[in-house]
Amino acid sequence: MTRRLTALAVPVALLAVAIGAQPPEASPEVTAPPATAEQTLGSAASAEQISEPLSPEITAMPLSAEQIDRLLELVNEGTVELVTLASGEIVARVATPEPEVPEPVSPEPIVVTPSHDPAAIDLLEQMAVAHENLETLEGTFRQHKHSVVFLEDIDSTGRFQCRRPDLFRYDYDATETTGDSTYWLVGDTLSVHIPELQQLEIYYLDSQEGAVGHSIRNVMIGLDGAVDEMRTSHWIRIAPPSDEDQALGESVTHLVLEPRDGVDSQGFTSIELWVDTVTLLPVQVKMIEESGDTTTLTLTSLTRNPPLDDATFDPLVNIPDGTEIIEPQ
Repeated sequence: MTRRLTALAVPVALLAVAIGAQPPEASPEVTAPPATAEQTLGSAASAEQISEPLSPEITAMPLSAEQIDRLLELVNEGTVELVTLASGEIVARVATPEPEVPEPVSPEPIVVTPSHDPAAIDLLEQMAVAHENLETLEGTFRQHKHSVVFLEDIDSTGRFQCRRPDLFRYDYDATETTGDSTYWLVGDTLSVHIPELQQLEIYYLDSQEGAVGHSIRNVMIGLDGAVDEMRTSHWIRIAPPSDEDQALGESVTHLVLEPRDGVDSQGFTSIELWVDTVTLLPVQVKMIEESGDTTTLTLTSLTRNPPLDDATFDPLVNIPDGTEIIEPQ
């Protein structure tokens, strides 16, 4: 089925000139005579079906075959579009140009400036004040070591003792694969006693080897009174609550300490500390190394100010006779 172009409905001053038709002076109500066979456009399947009255500036005019050819050229160019009225007549109108879509502009990158969480600083200061008379601390620990390099997890347990400012001792229990061992950290000197080998290894730590010593000292974060020092060297914030926090207790708050730029991180990208807000004592410490390895110490049975004498922290007093002392170069 075909439809005839019986009238061209156009904005008179614009489209009529474009196709060479003279706009009539008739009113919008004047209709054109029926078109001849050569004015047949063919199927109107590509025309838009609309149902709207013609506006006052639209008028009707008859077209010749040449004008229809020109009209179809304009349709192909996209200057004119054909629409079908509800009455079944096909009319032409000036095509509405597609709005220009501006090129997307990439937003400026958002630069987040690190800052301290005031609540985190306040908690550390509360810990320092509550334990300003703390001289010694001891308790039990459970250690979980995850190694990215060796693709294995190692779990161990033991007991730790420390005395301010820089005396630490860790006694590791024997496991199915390793015997017991003891680590002493006195200042920057790390001593490791392995009874089954009858050896005591002594290391003098420098800045490149300080990660081990740093991890040993971390049980005293918040208890050593060095809040100002930590605030200078790290950005400190409170982490969102997690299932791990809940497992440690309802009164536990999770702190994250991230080294500032230009500060010696001792090989760690961050240190995480879980604090019991009732006792203001640490219940867990997690160290994340630059390699991706993590070490997590969960602390239990903490005792404040137990009597710990000098001999507790002297490896030479604690090792049996005949132990070989090794100082690796």
